[in-house]
Amino acid sequence: MAETSTAIEIKRDILRVIQLKRKFKSIVVTGYEEDRLPFIPSLELEENLEVVANKLAGLLPKMPEVSKRPVFIIPTSEIMVRFFDLPYLGKKERAEAVRYEAQKYIPFPIDDVVGDYYIPYEIKGREMRIVYMAVKKEVLTSYIKIAGSLGVNPLAIEPYPFSLLRALFTSGHLHHRDFVLILDLDYSGSTILVTQGLNLYIARDFTFPLPSEAISEDDILDKVSFEINRTIDYMIKEFPHQELKELILVGPMSSSSVKEKLSSRFNLEFKEVFLEGRISAEDPDVLKHLGLVGAGLRNLMRYNVDLDFFVDYKEKIKPEAGLRLRDLIPVEFVKDLILIAAGVVGLNSYLNFQFHKLSNIKSEFPPGLIKDKKVINTQIQGIKEKISFYNNFFTHRRYLTNVLSFIPENLPPGIWLSNLNIEATKDGKYRILLSGYGYDREARGLSMIYDFLEKLNTAPSSKDTFSEIKLINVAKGKLEEFNVLKFSLRMDAK
Repeated sequence: MAETSTAIEIKRDILRVIQLKRKFKSIVVTGYEEDRLPFIPSLELEENLEVVANKLAGLLPKMPEVSKRPVFIIPTSEIMVRFFDLPYLGKKERAEAVRYEAQKYIPFPIDDVVGDYYIPYEIKGREMRIVYMAVKKEVLTSYIKIAGSLGVNPLAIEPYPFSLLRALFTSGHLHHRDFVLILDLDYSGSTILVTQGLNLYIARDFTFPLPSEAISEDDILDKVSFEINRTIDYMIKEFPHQELKELILVGPMSSSSVKEKLSSRFNLEFKEVFLEGRISAEDPDVLKHLGLVGAGLRNLMRYNVDLDFFVDYKEKIKPEAGLRLRDLIPVEFVKDLILIAAGVVGLNSYLNFQFHKLSNIKSEFPPGLIKDKKVINTQIQGIKEKISFYNNFFTHRRYLTNVLSFIPENLPPGIWLSNLNIEATKDGKYRILLSGYGYDREARGLSMIYDFLEKLNTAPSSKDTFSEIKLINVAKGKLEEFNVLKFSLRMDAK
């Protein structure tokens, strides 16, 4: 059965829907529709959401096949793109480390955005490059509401720059080593990217008016040239030793005439990118919408990297998810309660059995033998020792459970543990020796370790569990050639 994919693009004054189908080894555009919108500066207003949903409800039935799982695209104007390097980390540690690092570069509280990332390259044991994209939660929520109004469950909600990169890689026009400027011209919102393969460094958007009697094509080219120069100036500032190897022109407003005029203005060669030969369509102009086509390719072609805001939304900020009892009770705590209950039941059964044996001891020996008292006392003493053993066992288990829950609950981003040792002191109490490391950042320095110490000391359960928590060593060090702060803590139990 042929695979079909539908993508939806919502811009401030236009809606576009495309449907693609894989047939054997070829991909075909089977449907394309668009409709103008009254200018909508924001989707946060309910009346704007209703307008968009009603328009889409009229476009989707025009597709050859009904799609219940379309891909939605969020325009570049709503996307924040950042890139940074991290020490190489395992897959389990990456998400927390990326979130911690990203909050330094996002102009909003990290809890107010939904982000996703991909890793264009990594050197195992050394470093990895992160390309991080984020969108404000209220923007993403608007897309979820639109999908709900249409009765569809999005396959993904992805950022437009990533959709555009997917289409360009499909075209075969991106090279991993060259810095490339991509100009996507669209009257409803244009995009400029600067990328080196999948290393996306700059993603900007701008708008320009349609030609009219008052606005000539040269006026529009002046605006486009200004935006290109701004982007190049920023690139030179950030990457003074790099130069653009290629300028790519795409988008519904691209043409041979525009290409020649821009080439003449910048004295650089602009290259037009086409998807003909890779994807077929009855109307070739449809393939000029590279970002829309790229989103439609999401489940028709496989890539090594992926971005999807919808997965993060479902897991973290889905508004209709109510508070459940299991959200309030830690899983490990429930397991410990079950083990303790099983132990108490077993101990109770054992004690009942022993007391039953005691009641029958008198009948087991002939009356008048004084030495029988020694047997009884011996058995009673054995029972007391076993009771003491079980009491100590469950007391120690509860303590270890408290300790092992307390530490991860209060572990902040950027701090990793390397060793945990528990030993008994002379007075029979426990002492925990904890060591680990964190990033040595100029912005925070040693204060991040002391913030961790303060968090441990001020935690609600700290006073009930520990008599003292103190820092016994902190120093700068190296980990896989990266600067880190190594530290050791001592935690004395009550």
